[in-house]
Parts: sequence; structure tokens; C-alpha cells
Amino acid sequence: MLIKLTNTLNSIIRRVLSIVKDGLKMWLPFSKDGSDTSDNSNNATLYTGKALSFDGTGDSYYIDFGNIGVSLKTLAFWINLDSTTEKVLQLTSTQSVEVSSGTITLNGTWTGSTIYVDATATNTIAASNWKRVVITTTSAITVNDLELGRIGSSYGDFILSDFQIYDTAWTQADVTFDYENPQHLVTDRAASSIALSNLKGYWHLSEGAGGVVYDSSGEGNNGTINGATASLQQTTIPQLGLMDWAKSTPVADEITLISDPNDPSKDILDNDVRRREHSFNLDGIGYAKVDDDNTLDFGTGAFSIDGWAKYTFILSGSSTGNAIYSNGGTTTATSNNFAIATRTSGSTREVRFYINGELLTATVTSDVADGAWFYFAGTRDASGNFKLYINNLSAVSQSQTGNSGATVTTTNVRYIGRDGGVNRYYKNLVDDIRLYNRELSSDEVAQNYNAGLNQHKAGSAFSDDFSSDYGL
Repeated sequence: MLIKLTNTLNSIIRRVLSIVKDGLKMWLPFSKDGSDTSDNSNNATLYTGKALSFDGTGDSYYIDFGNIGVSLKTLAFWINLDSTTEKVLQLTSTQSVEVSSGTITLNGTWTGSTIYVDATATNTIAASNWKRVVITTTSAITVNDLELGRIGSSYGDFILSDFQIYDTAWTQADVTFDYENPQHLVTDRAASSIALSNLKGYWHLSEGAGGVVYDSSGEGNNGTINGATASLQQTTIPQLGLMDWAKSTPVADEITLISDPNDPSKDILDNDVRRREHSFNLDGIGYAKVDDDNTLDFGTGAFSIDGWAKYTFILSGSSTGNAIYSNGGTTTATSNNFAIATRTSGSTREVRFYINGELLTATVTSDVADGAWFYFAGTRDASGNFKLYINNLSAVSQSQTGNSGATVTTTNVRYIGRDGGVNRYYKNLVDDIRLYNRELSSDEVAQNYNAGLNQHKAGSAFSDDFSSDYGL
């Protein structure tokens, strides 16, 4: 009897602490990337990366580091070539890297060198797509004339990000780990012989503005930008969306990188780094996009959206809210749209649930502080009546008055962290965005809330095994 009772209790606990799956059409936990963990492959593309753009059409666009005096055995960077023939970088007066007719060429002496592109040993590279390039050599090169974007007086046309130098040669396993875990340094690989002390240059190239690229290796070898410009919202290089980062009060030269991997709690400007906590880390210009799919078309029928976010409202222009999720149109669109957004009215914090221009507003002053996690759930029944639940799960509800029962089917892409307009970008953490093709009951809303509560309460820490955080 005791065993039977224990099994029954365990079954109840697992059910209460697991996410509701019935009718689930999209679930974006942002644990490692924008993958959809429902059965529908509604994956999100993250537009959060920053890089530097080099224009090789005769302009002097390059970065000058001078004589940094470090020994190089591994070089790694993300690159997006404008063409298959480009000058990329030089290390010394004789040793440099270029691309010629789609082939990566190492000029000068590179003893025992191996070239990898997207973790495969090859010197062939395509243009117009982001590629991770790693180059190793068995004999160290002393870097005494480092320039990115040109070789001598010839310039390259490409976008570059996440440039690293190590004094030890990576193995194939290191290269694979680096490619598959772009939000981590290779020093995080447990079985690797590479240590932080082997990192001799670490330039994110993701400052976003200003005239300096900062070295985050601890070596202090900053570079001077000559003409190269910031390139925002890049895909493929996760950076901000999947890394911890910090920013100062918004200024012209905001910094988004740590000063030293030995102390990742501070950025270059000595601001506290915001831990991403396996969530989507939005900086006010980044966002995610989900392509249109029939599984996300709910017509005039019932549907639900829920998720977690850290509360923020940043007034930008005449913004009517900061969009956490939009069905593709502007937040206040009167057709084919629904959205979740934050808004502050005076000192009152609000969360808003829009359906085709109609609005439910929940005041969250009593239980949600600025920068604190909160849970939201918006539901619509088959008759067009809709409800908004926040944290304490007492719903704000409204009977259909007009457009709330109209269709929300659209061919638009769906957005997380912005809407289809301007000035409504979100600027904090967003997590666990889920869509259902039915109305969640109040008990199911409570179940989802309880399943995520431990991971989103103050002071909580996510486990490495993200599925175990949700009792899956």
C-alpha cells in the first residue's frame, strides 16, 4: 500500500511540475539556441549578433593592432565573405590569410598547418554565409603586425566576428566543440587541454559603436578601428542572445563584452554582467523570428500563449509598449494579430495582451519588480473571450466585444522581442515562449507556472540538463 501511495504521489508531482503538452504548437526554451522543442519544428532564427563590416572596395576599412607580441598556434574567427576572393588579415610582414577563388590561402610559413571550416578540415569556403574558420599550426607564429581587413595595401570586403588567438594548437575535438557551442570558449570543454592561460587574444568585435575593439583575453591588446563599421542583428553567430553580457546606461558606444574571461562578472566598462540563465538575452535591438507555418494559424478559434520574461519597459519614441511576442503585425494592429507587451503608466507596471487591437491590461505593481521574472499566459476561447494571467494567476478577462473573436491567421513571420513596427524592442530576458491551438484552463496555466517557477524565482540557477529543470 505504501509503495502504491508513493508511486501515486510521484505521478502527481511529475504531472504538476511538467509542461502541458496537449495542443502545444511551439515551445522556445532558448536553452542553447532557437530550437522549437514541440513536435512542429517552428524554430526561431536569432537576430542578435554584432560584428564589424569591412568594405574592400578601395576604402581603408581595417583594424590595426600593431605589435601584440603573442605566440600563435590557433586562430579562430567567424567570417561572412562578400566574394570568394578577399584579403582577410595579416599577422606579420610575411604571414597572412586570404581567400582566393574560394580557397583559404596561408601566405608565408605555416608549419604543420590545418584549416577547418565549420569544424571540417578543408580549405574551401563559400561566400555570403557565416562560416567558422579555425587555423592551427605546429610551430608558433610571433604576431608582430596584426591587422584585420587588409594585407599590405590591399583590402577585403566581409563581415567579421569573434576573433581568437591561442598559443596551443586545437585538436579536432576542440574545433568541433567550438563550432557546436559558439556561446562557450573552447576552454570550457572538460576534456580539452586548452586552458584560459592559452588564450592570448579574444576580440568579440561586437562593441556596436566607437573606435576601439577590446581584447577580452586579459592581455590588453585593444585594436583601433579605421573605417570598419558596426554590423548589427547578424544571424548564426549567437553572441548576445546566447551569452551573458552587460551594458551601461544607453550611450553612443555601448559595450557588450566581458573584460576578462577570468572575471566574467564584469564588462569592459566595469558594469555587472547580466546572466542569461539559459534564456533569450535581448539588448533592445535584437530579436528572434519564426517563419510562418500553418500550425501557428489559429483562425477564429481558441489559442493560448504563455512564457516568462524579466520585467522591463523602455520608452522609445512614441512606443505603446515593449513587445515580448507579436504574431507578426504591430502590437496594436486591428487584424490578424495578437501580442504580449509591457508598458509603464506613471509608476505602474503593466503587462498587456492584445488581440486585433483589443486589449487586456494587468497591473503588476504588487508582485513584479523591475528586472524580476514574471509569468504570463494569454488565452482565447472558441467564442472569442480572452483572459490574461500574471504570476498570482488571478485572470483579467473580457467577453468578446469586437475584434477579439476575429481571425489571427496570418502569413507574417512571428517575432519574439519586437513587433512589426519600430521602437517596441524588448530589452531583457525572455524564456519559454509557448503557443497552443486551444484555450488553456486555469488549472493548466497554474501547472505551467509551477513547472517553471523554481527556474525563474530570484536567486535560482538553471541546471546544465535543461530538460530536468522541467521534469521532462
